[in-house]
Amino acid sequence: MVFASPIFLFLFLPLTLAAYFAFPQRWRNGVLLVASLAFYAWGEARYLPLIVGSVVFNWTLGRTIGRTPDGPARSRCSQPGNEDPQPLPLPPLSRSPFRSSGSSPSSWILRVSVLRPQPSHAAASIR
Repeated sequence: MVFASPIFLFLFLPLTLAAYFAFPQRWRNGVLLVASLAFYAWGEARYLPLIVGSVVFNWTLGRTIGRTPDGPARSRCSQPGNEDPQPLPLPPLSRSPFRSSGSSPSSWILRVSVLRPQPSHAAASIR
């Protein structure tokens, strides 16, 4: 099933939204989990055990992390007045291909467009 297919747009999505809003708020994540598994099973059912295993592993890991006692790293983020902790600063990108002499966005786009890979003609030379 593709997101732009009529089956998804006119059957799966409306049924999922109806089920999501029909259930109490406590069960809505479960509705989305079941709908997601149904969506992936429709596309490629053989990968469903892998997806279920990944969901269970990540859920268990998240629960374990949530139960850990507050250590120095967690207490820094949860101090009053620090509700929005800043990410670590990144080193300067002096050799970045995105850096240009000009600072206008048009020079960035030009610089990035030069880096696009060129099509390979190796397939034509094999014949």
